[in-house]
Amino acid sequence: MEEEYIDVHEGGREYWLQKIADHIKLRGFRYEAHGDNIRIILERGVTIDFGSEPEGLCFYSRVMLPSGDDHDEINDYISDMSIFIKIASIMPRPVSYVVDESMSDYKILNMKRCFKSFEEVINVIDRLYDHFSQEGRNTSE
Repeated sequence: MEEEYIDVHEGGREYWLQKIADHIKLRGFRYEAHGDNIRIILERGVTIDFGSEPEGLCFYSRVMLPSGDDHDEINDYISDMSIFIKIASIMPRPVSYVVDESMSDYKILNMKRCFKSFEEVINVIDRLYDHFSQEGRNTSE
């Protein structure tokens, strides 16, 4: 099968985002689509966003890092980080990570991976579905 190139520079962005949204819907994920972005909603509010950038169609996920004396919420942080690490393990390499420290009380770890072909994106969505549906996580019936 020949790979379809994601042309985000010549008006192809909406076409590819619609194809991706259709595949996400077919797989049964809960999702939201807003303009140039698609958000897959996983367990506990952990999300995966797809959006276009000059380097292609990019995937983003983020997790809040513990801050201060959040001892009562430590299990929530562990659960969220576990989901984040599972997502990271599914992503093909290279993946980039950045800590957002723009809010003084909250630090957020961001993950980003950009794709050049539609098949790469679909493969990742399918792998996410296979992993999270086996665990019974937030796929619709």
